[in-house]
Amino acid sequence: DDCGPISEKLIADRFATRGVNISTEAAEVRKDEMCRRSRTATVGGQDYYCEWHTKFERHKDRIHIHPPAGGDPRVIVGVFHRHLRLPGDP
Repeated sequence: DDCGPISEKLIADRFATRGVNISTEAAEVRKDEMCRRSRTATVGGQDYYCEWHTKFERHKDRIHIHPPAGGDPRVIVGVFHRHLRLPGDP
């Protein structure tokens, strides 16, 4: 049963109840094609842009996820990385 899109606030609030501070990427990161590619994971032949992320420290140890969508309750953990590229990175 699909109740429509889930708001960013609801996603952040649900993770917060588990002690996880999570957020989406900044607009300039979303617009940069190289940045988008580094945050995209392919699962079962389907590409997922994993713009939601949490971190253990300010500039390292990031976990990028794709939140539940389309009635599927699973979270897709797409990328574990120190820090992915940002706009303007070489």
